[in-house]
Amino acid sequence: MTTTLRKSQAVWATIVAVDAGPTPPPPPQSTTVDINNRDSTHSTWTREEIITLVGVFVAVIGLLITLALSSPTLRHLLCSPYKYYAQRKRERARLQLRRRYEEWLAFQEWMEMSNGRHGP
Repeated sequence: MTTTLRKSQAVWATIVAVDAGPTPPPPPQSTTVDINNRDSTHSTWTREEIITLVGVFVAVIGLLITLALSSPTLRHLLCSPYKYYAQRKRERARLQLRRRYEEWLAFQEWMEMSNGRHGP
């Protein structure tokens, strides 16, 4: 029993000696800005915060566009001005082509008439 007591006393003495050793140095001061401890008069945004904010905006806008275009009624309402513009553009191009063709026919008719007057 005496040897067991001596061993346990030796173990406790070692533990106490380790605990009584020199204290480790404090951790170095961090150079990063603590977000919650900012001075309200001198608050600036870091590049990381700006990029994160832009990423969140892009994600939210993408989600809203996806939801908007998934509804057939809303998609029809959003796309109708573009469809109307494309239809009007096609109609104008067709009318312009028709007008140019009619002018060409009138010119051909005039050429036939003018060659007939001055011909043999």
